[in-house]
Order: sequence, then structure tokens, then C-alpha cells
Amino acid sequence: MDAAKPKQDVRSFVQSSNPNSTFVLDGERGTGRSKLCSKDPRTNQLDCIDIALEARNLFETMQSLNFFCSLPQDPTKTYINCEKIPQ
Repeated sequence: MDAAKPKQDVRSFVQSSNPNSTFVLDGERGTGRSKLCSKDPRTNQLDCIDIALEARNLFETMQSLNFFCSLPQDPTKTYINCEKIPQ
């Protein structure tokens, strides 16, 4: 499999989402797979895809697309929230 393909999938998913969407990513360590969801601020609807990337690599990819990503305040939660950095 082309190593760049999952990153292209992330980029396409982000670009096809509402520009004001927030994103949530989650993945179990060592599985090589993560879930990326966009949350539309108007409808609160979630749209999710599975990505063939470790959560750490997905986190880095989202940062490269100008997103600020952070863990939730609750230490029992494992997902990461990402919001677009205003330009």
C-alpha cells in the first residue's frame, strides 16, 4: 500500500467537510488504524471514516493541515479534539 494514501484520504475528508467543522480522532495503540470524525457545527452531525494510520500519525497529519489538536480535560478519555487554526 502507498504510504501517502492514508494522508491523502485525511486531506480529502477534511477538505470535503464543512470548513467550520471540528474533528475528533481516536485509535487504539498498535492497531495501525484510527477513526476520524467531523462534527458539523450547524447540525451536530458526525461523519466518520476509518484511516490506516496510527493515532499519532493522524495527529501529525491534522497538525500539518493547520489544526490545533488537544486531549480532553478528562484523563479517562482517549480521543483527541482538533480545530482549524484561523488564518
